[in-house]
Amino acid sequence: MNRARLGTSGGGGAVQFSMVRNSLLAVGLALGLTPFAQAQLTPEAATQNALAGLRMHPSAWLRMDGQDTVGNVVNRFIGDLYWYSSFDALGLPVAKAELQEFLNGNLRVRTVGDGVTLWHYDLARFAYNATTYGAFSGPPPSTYLTNLIKGMGTHAEGQTTHLVRLIRETYDGGFAQFKPWIVGGASSLLTGGQSMDDPVLGNQRTYVSSAAVEYAVFWTGQPANRSLAFEIISDPKFGGKIVNAVYYASVSAVGNRSRLVEWTMMVRPDVIPAASNFVFVPPAGAKPIPKTGGSY
Repeated sequence: MNRARLGTSGGGGAVQFSMVRNSLLAVGLALGLTPFAQAQLTPEAATQNALAGLRMHPSAWLRMDGQDTVGNVVNRFIGDLYWYSSFDALGLPVAKAELQEFLNGNLRVRTVGDGVTLWHYDLARFAYNATTYGAFSGPPPSTYLTNLIKGMGTHAEGQTTHLVRLIRETYDGGFAQFKPWIVGGASSLLTGGQSMDDPVLGNQRTYVSSAAVEYAVFWTGQPANRSLAFEIISDPKFGGKIVNAVYYASVSAVGNRSRLVEWTMMVRPDVIPAASNFVFVPPAGAKPIPKTGGSY
């Protein structure tokens, strides 16, 4: 069986796959809690700490790469979410975001928050709408970040809503706040060399922890029909822990056909996007669609 190793290079923790997937390198040394203290953490608490660590970084790039298979029909989807939050020269907050959604290699939807206006462009419909979430002059509203994240969530489609959810639970409000993505199921925190097969995919995806990499794994169903795992590493910039990747799988039925959805979300803090990101200019001839209700 061909197995690709994702995680630390040189023998660290890893996620093992039976098929080659995009490499997600886990970097840094294990810092922070002692082994005894780590053993006392729940998977929820470990994920909460990792989101709090990610929040210390003002920008992040999240990439989701996955497949939705119904019977013998496979659709590949990719989502790229860029996030930036900081302050301008006057000390006023600035928040920008961009979500690009691809299906089978084609860009379908682009949603852009440029600091004031949230643009949503549907390429198939050749149509766009615009909603104000900030202020054109003076300080932005007190709900500035919430407005942007809520708007991004409104426009995200399918599995890419999980990209926005990670941003919301990391950056919205006064502190990071993890809320269970799978409610009422089982969970396990893997540390110090512990390993387990994915509850849904079995040995097609195996989580292998190390001194540098931990996994908070959640699942539901008997047998399991939905699983989620957060890959947690040490933060080489600030110390502590951050989320490095998220893995998801679910099985269900569509009529008399089976359906398998699986994806990997890569999380990279401090990525500086291209100059074209966070900027949207309506294409000539594109149809504007007014959004009912005005601003968020």
